[in-house]
Amino acid sequence: MILQKLASGSTRWSTRWVPDAWVIAVILTIVSYILGLIFTKSTPYQLVQHWGNGFWVLLSFAMQMCLIIMTGYILATTPISVEF
Repeated sequence: MILQKLASGSTRWSTRWVPDAWVIAVILTIVSYILGLIFTKSTPYQLVQHWGNGFWVLLSFAMQMCLIIMTGYILATTPISVEF
């Protein structure tokens, strides 16, 4: 009963006060862009180019992780059939 109230309260709090993952990603992108302008010699256009090029590297990594998860799930749920 106490654990249920604690979980319900923390769920209400996080739903109200913790922003969506998209909002966090946009805020971190803007902060990184501003820090890149301040601390590097890159132009604003170069920073946008670096961000765009880095996105495709992350996309290929994400696809690799999807394949690992899918093949792991398939192997874990496939029944063992031994027939000789």
